[in-house]
Amino acid sequence: MLALALAGGGVVGLPSFVALHAVRAGQLAWVLPQWRGTVLRLFAAMPTRKHVPARTRLFMDFLVAQFGGAETDPWLDALGPLR
Repeated sequence: MLALALAGGGVVGLPSFVALHAVRAGQLAWVLPQWRGTVLRLFAAMPTRKHVPARTRLFMDFLVAQFGGAETDPWLDALGPLR
């Protein structure tokens, strides 16, 4: 969808974290700032919590830090007055 929008294919609904860089670079314009799409839910499953490799734990911590539990959208907040 991002490639389609960048190629001039029309209006698309993208997650804010996908569109942020293109909007900042002036490649895309935010045309419906009041519109909100559905909430994306992210799930990560592991067979057990015992003996989790360090790289897996780090990845899980990254996911929680980037996507976990916030009521606001950090990517939309990063757009500031561009919206």
